Amino acid sequence: MRILIPDAESGHALGVIQSLLLREGVKIFSLSNRRRNAARFFRQIAASDLTNDCSGDEESLEATCEAARKHSVDIVVPVAERATGILAQYADRLNPSHRTIPIPTYKSFQIATDKSRLAGFCSENGIPCPRTYPAEEFCGMIEDDSLTLEFPVIWKPVRGEGGKGVKLIASEMEFRGTDFETRKQVYGDAVVQEFVDGYDIDLSLLALNGDILAYTIQRGILGRKSRFAAPGGIEFVHLPPLLEVASALTRALGYSGVAHLDFRCDRRDGLFKLVDMNCRFWGSLLGSLKAGVNFPWLACEAGLGKRVEFHGFEESRYFDLLSVLRDPVSALRLKVRPKETNLGFWIRAPWPNAANTVFRRSPLP
Repeated sequence: MRILIPDAESGHALGVIQSLLLREGVKIFSLSNRRRNAARFFRQIAASDLTNDCSGDEESLEATCEAARKHSVDIVVPVAERATGILAQYADRLNPSHRTIPIPTYKSFQIATDKSRLAGFCSENGIPCPRTYPAEEFCGMIEDDSLTLEFPVIWKPVRGEGGKGVKLIASEMEFRGTDFETRKQVYGDAVVQEFVDGYDIDLSLLALNGDILAYTIQRGILGRKSRFAAPGGIEFVHLPPLLEVASALTRALGYSGVAHLDFRCDRRDGLFKLVDMNCRFWGSLLGSLKAGVNFPWLACEAGLGKRVEFHGFEESRYFDLLSVLRDPVSALRLKVRPKETNLGFWIRAPWPNAANTVFRRSPLP
């Protein structure tokens, strides 16, 4: 199978490539608009192309189509939301011979990736979610003394990932003392969301026309510095009620593609409430792989019209090696074993992993 990764500059492309390289007969071609991308350091990559600065969506689409023609690929595998959104928006311009993994309709993509629209969609379709207001509306409620939401609240960008720009505001006094104009300039439009007292639990999935074909469920057990960043260690658990909520969401959206759903279990009523939906591959992808689900490969099979063989996942633990090294005390407390980390992937591909670590933490060229 000849596979094109059109956005190899994405930090999550590393996990996608490593998952696909475990399958026999795979040839991977990568395309990136940045010289700094880890894919260039894989000796198994058949070709790694660098595009010119494709700042526009249509230019990026054309570069992807040209690479697909050049390398006669069987399927295109977008990693991040931008590439997925471009393929969704211009689906009618794709050559029928250039097949992709399942991609959401542009309408469902726009709903899912806009936190304000997603909250409204959930409310309309009976899917539990925290009360959410556009930032301007919330500020007006503060000024009019008509606020129905109790502090603390969560201020978060309408679009974003990795916890960037998310802020917990403990009181009205703190709210009034925060410079939100500056935050808007940096992070764009925002929403204010009810703080759900409970715990985080996430569900990763592959869906086709609203039906979930494969999934894993995880909860964090090793944190990072930022409380809103993805955890450095997770455990995979079976939780049928959460799957029911996720299925209701994908059916209502008619969703196709991979996605990572962030939930909070509310201690007050026991409901699993959706706080975010990421229409892309995720940081703990190798954890899902070690639990028995190779999402990139299953997505390729679904995109080529093949039957997806999903046999569930193993209840297990997974830790990011660098997170373990940064917090050895917690690692000892949790009795982390090497086989529960991504150490094996570092050994198989040390240079791509090292490059990915450096590139994700250094300024862009």
